[in-house]
Amino acid sequence: MPETQCQRCGQDYPGRAIQPETCPNCSGRTLHFSFGTSAYRSDDHSRELMHALKYRRQLHLAETFGRLMGCLWDDPRLSSRSHWVIVPVPLHPKRMRERRFNQAAELAKAFARTAPDTIAVSLEPKLICRTDFRERQAQLERADRLENVKNSFQLTRRGARFTLPAGAGILLLDDVMTTGATLSESAKVLRPITKKANLAAISALRG
Repeated sequence: MPETQCQRCGQDYPGRAIQPETCPNCSGRTLHFSFGTSAYRSDDHSRELMHALKYRRQLHLAETFGRLMGCLWDDPRLSSRSHWVIVPVPLHPKRMRERRFNQAAELAKAFARTAPDTIAVSLEPKLICRTDFRERQAQLERADRLENVKNSFQLTRRGARFTLPAGAGILLLDDVMTTGATLSESAKVLRPITKKANLAAISALRG
């Protein structure tokens, strides 16, 4: 059976969709981003490399993943806009102290360097913050993932004062998108900034 890619969350699934928003991952859910997409489907090798980046501080891999994410600019939903503000999903301060870096922020810097000359890119890593220290999403089942990140983000003072440049959209960036719960909760708090502008969710890997 052929696979269809949901135009809402980016998930691949068997069969053809009449309404792309109603793939199994999206069904019955409110997603706060306009659309989601990922550079590559996660497999054993790519997961091992991402774990090496996150947990063994192999920071050079952020540059590799960021360059590979450059293929996302071929998506007409990204290439049709002349300015994107890239917002990496933040870590909680406690997790940041443990890890000493935010892998999403490192990926965002590398990905921004791949933007074509026709697209202006701004990095804004401090518009939102995590308010609660919670269990890692990767350790949870799907239903628990959806619940675990609810109401766990808020605008920072910088975010509350931020004005989106005219014509720009926001790209929320994370390392891995599985259910999209983390990206959706992040997008929810950014909606007052974006108003009617596109707010897209992107990741290096699709879990």
